[in-house]
Amino acid sequence: MARELQVLNQKPRQPKPEWLRIRLGDPTNQNHLLKLIEDISRVAQRSPKPAETGITIASREYWPLPWYFRDYTRVGYYGQISPSSEPVVIGSEDKRLETEAAYGGRYRQIESGLNANGTYSLRPGVDLLLYVRRDLPAP
Repeated sequence: MARELQVLNQKPRQPKPEWLRIRLGDPTNQNHLLKLIEDISRVAQRSPKPAETGITIASREYWPLPWYFRDYTRVGYYGQISPSSEPVVIGSEDKRLETEAAYGGRYRQIESGLNANGTYSLRPGVDLLLYVRRDLPAP
């Protein structure tokens, strides 16, 4: 009986704590992403209905842009160069020549001012280009 009481009164074994690792990312990339969002927001604010500003995403790599553009109602995630007449186009640095050929006549590149290429770093190895329709003022 004493042995049974001893077992019943023992505390259950505490599991070892499990650690969750979260990669916070490079602060430089985060600054680039926030600058991209800010530049697009400045273009949108010049519209009578900023949340309805159209944005064409012509880059295969775009995550986490959907989170930042969640309040915009006209965002197209095409993942490739697609015809567009929207005010804003986001392209990929690795497809710069194709992007310039497709959009260069009607759009101008907005230089980020963050590096010599004028790109916005989404994450290491993924650089984006921002284009705004030529009939609209630059951000």
